[in-house]
Amino acid sequence: MITTKDEMSEVALSLFKENGFENTSIQKICETLNVTRGSFYHHFESKNELLLYWFSQNTHQFIQFDRTLSSPKVILKKYILDYARLITSIGKDLMYYIFMAELELQGEHFYIYYGERQYYEDLVDQAKKNGEITSIAPTEQLMNMFSAAFLGTVVLWRFHTEELNLIDQVEQIFESIYR
Repeated sequence: MITTKDEMSEVALSLFKENGFENTSIQKICETLNVTRGSFYHHFESKNELLLYWFSQNTHQFIQFDRTLSSPKVILKKYILDYARLITSIGKDLMYYIFMAELELQGEHFYIYYGERQYYEDLVDQAKKNGEITSIAPTEQLMNMFSAAFLGTVVLWRFHTEELNLIDQVEQIFESIYR
């Protein structure tokens, strides 16, 4: 049976949600799909790579810059909050493994999830020119501060025993950094 990367990643995600990431072996994914391990390794080097592929595909599919909105800062804010909503819908446990996979791969995928990095940077610059963002910090520094605060908040959300509203926290971070 021929299986595409997308089919394989969707089936694997179902298994991860049902059994947990750690408890789902590559062999179990292959058995469920009725394919060989060689077929798996044709598409992915590891479960981590499969997980990051799935996350990247979903990020690109569900999160886009809405260029029809009224201002650069509004476009940025909607994009970031949509990203926080996607993370919330994925859940704490699976997001933990996505971030751990990123760290294993030395973070080479992090900016992929921010989509068009250059466009993001251009929006921050335009919002600064329009007076929507009044910080005197350089754009790159603002983006790095936001990324660090965002990722830190997701980690706190994962380990927080009480309910922590990730979307509200991300919105507060956005407004604090891009003021």
